[in-house]
Amino acid sequence: MRGRAIFVYRSNNATMFAVRKKHFPVLCRRVTAQRKFEFSVFFTILDNMKNISELSILKLVTIINFVFAAIGIVLSFFSRSSSVLFDALYSFVSSFFTIISARVVKLVTSAENRDYQFGYGSFEPFFIIIRTMVILVIYAFLLANSISIIRHGGNNVDISLVMVYTIVSLIICFVISMALRRIARKQKSPLLVAEYRSWINDTLLSLSVFVAFSLIVVLRRTSLNFITPYIDPAITILLILFMLPTLISQFFTNLRELLVAAPSPEIQDKLDHIIEPYIEKYDFAGFQVYSTKRGRNLYMVIHIYMKTDSTVRRLDKIRKAIIKDIKKFWHFSDIDIIFTIDPSWIPLSVPVIPAETPVIAVEIADENGDK
Repeated sequence: MRGRAIFVYRSNNATMFAVRKKHFPVLCRRVTAQRKFEFSVFFTILDNMKNISELSILKLVTIINFVFAAIGIVLSFFSRSSSVLFDALYSFVSSFFTIISARVVKLVTSAENRDYQFGYGSFEPFFIIIRTMVILVIYAFLLANSISIIRHGGNNVDISLVMVYTIVSLIICFVISMALRRIARKQKSPLLVAEYRSWINDTLLSLSVFVAFSLIVVLRRTSLNFITPYIDPAITILLILFMLPTLISQFFTNLRELLVAAPSPEIQDKLDHIIEPYIEKYDFAGFQVYSTKRGRNLYMVIHIYMKTDSTVRRLDKIRKAIIKDIKKFWHFSDIDIIFTIDPSWIPLSVPVIPAETPVIAVEIADENGDK
C-alpha cells in the first residue's frame, strides 16, 4: 500500500442497459451493488492505512499540505484575498510543524535513557502547545489585517483565480481529515489527533471560503454589489473567531498534561473498574491509583493494601495479570504496582502530606495469630 497510487474501480456495465421501464429495476440493483462495492473498497483502503506507521502518514500529509499552502499563498496575492491567505498560512504552519512532529514521534516511541529516565512523553504536549501558540499569533495578525481592510473600504477579490483552488482544497481536506480520524482512533496517537483537528479546521476554512466567494459572485449581479468588498475580510474574521475556542481548549488540555495533572475522569474511572475485580477476588483491603497522562503515555502508581502477608511469587502473578488488563485498555502505559500491609509509610514517601490523603489502617497478624 505504501508509495502506490490507489484507484477505486468503477464499473460501467450498468450503462449497457437501456433505461427502459422493464430494465429500470435491474439498473437500480446494478448501481446499488456498484456503490456498495466502491464504499467497501474505500473503507478497506482506510483499514489498511491504519497499519502504516505514524511517520509515513505524517510525511504524506505534510507533502499534500505544503503543496496546497504554496499554491494558496501565491493565489492570495494575485487575487487580493485575505481569506485565502488565512487558509494558506494555516496549511503552511501545519506542514512546518508536521515535519517537526516526525522527530517528536521518534522520541516518544524510543526507550528511556540516562538523561530522560521516564521517557520522552512530555515532548508531545510541549510540542502541541508551541504549535498552538504559533497559530494563535498568526490568527492575531490576520485578525488585525482584516479589521484594517474593512476600515479602509474593503477589497475586490479576483474570484476566477481562486474558485477552482477552493473547491479542490475542500474535497481533498475533507477526505484526508476523515482518513486521519479513523487512523488516529486506531493508533491512539495524540499527534495524529492534532493533525486530524488541523485538517478538519482546514476543511471548514475551505468550505467557508467557498461559500464567501459564491456569495460574492451572486451579489455582484444585484443591487447589493456595494457590500462585496467587505465579504472577504469579514469571513476571515468570522473564521478566526469560530476556530479560537478549539485552539484555546487544545492549549489548556496539553498544558494540564505538561504540568502532570490527572487524566480525564473517564480514564480514571476505567482504571478503577479494571482493578476492582482483583481487589474483590483476592480479598485485599483496598487500593489507590495515582495517574497522569502526557501525550499518548499514561503513567500510574497503584498502591494495593493487603490484609495479610503473602508470597512474592503470588503477588507477582497478580501484578502481571493487572498490568496485562491495563495494557489492553491503554497500550502506551507505564505501570508501577506496589503491594503493602502497613500503608503508614506512604505519606512519608512524598514531599508534602496532603490533608485529604486517606491512610488505611490494616490490622497485621503475626506468626502466632496475635494482632
